[in-house]
Amino acid sequence: MQRTIQDFNFFVQQGKNYQYQRDPQTMTAFSDEGPYYAIAQQHTMLNTQGGPRRNAHAEILDTNQQVIPHLYGAGELGHVNANQYNGGGDLADCLIFGKIAGENAARPKTDQVNLDAHTSASVHSTSTPFPTSDANKTVNYSTAANQYLGESLDGIGDQIVVRVTVDEHKKIQNIEVLQ
Repeated sequence: MQRTIQDFNFFVQQGKNYQYQRDPQTMTAFSDEGPYYAIAQQHTMLNTQGGPRRNAHAEILDTNQQVIPHLYGAGELGHVNANQYNGGGDLADCLIFGKIAGENAARPKTDQVNLDAHTSASVHSTSTPFPTSDANKTVNYSTAANQYLGESLDGIGDQIVVRVTVDEHKKIQNIEVLQ
């Protein structure tokens, strides 16, 4: 510690911090009087907080604390302690809720989910009209068996339309961005 103080005081005398390029205006030499105390510090982790709130089943909750069907989350994007600093538990959260979310997402579902008023899902439809950003134009997208269409106007930019193809077990096989 004494060497650190000597080096710092030298930088103050020189008017230049050669080690960290610190502004000399912010530096004041240490006197021989004390006592001075120091502890070694080291950056050991970086994490973020916030994101969607989820329950013990890794299901994402809406703003009314209701489950959003078939939507799961794990890790630092959302947390069981949303809006509270977790301080070191993120690794465990990633592992535990990753497992829970994966198991629940993979579990076969029997219900049909209508995500919003703009979502259309039909197993055997041949063509579904979607209005475009041009109010005078409508585009028809076709589907076959085990294909579903979804649309959202809530993203960044413009409308997005996707076609999702699933197998006989309802496992996603392909996602096409149509618009």
